[in-house]
Amino acid sequence: MEKKKSRRPSEGFVPQDWTGLLAGQHVWVRPNDGATFAAVIETKTSNSSAVWILRDDSLQTRQVFGHTEGIHLVPIEQAADPADQASEGPWKEPRQ
Repeated sequence: MEKKKSRRPSEGFVPQDWTGLLAGQHVWVRPNDGATFAAVIETKTSNSSAVWILRDDSLQTRQVFGHTEGIHLVPIEQAADPADQASEGPWKEPRQ
């Protein structure tokens, strides 16, 4: 049986403020395991302590994250070329 990965944040983690994120906004999701993926915020709690996202994959997988779990959400800027946007992401250095 495969052990479930922990959602506990790394030591020294400071919860991210999600108050500026909006339903329908496209974001990069970076869990503490480093496997970054694109998603859309479906909804969030009124105090912004939890968000429900739909993964930008063929299944539109729905997940919920709490702001104290070590998840980092980064808004995806509207790029002129979506292929360039997808190849960069928040975990890579911008191309020159």
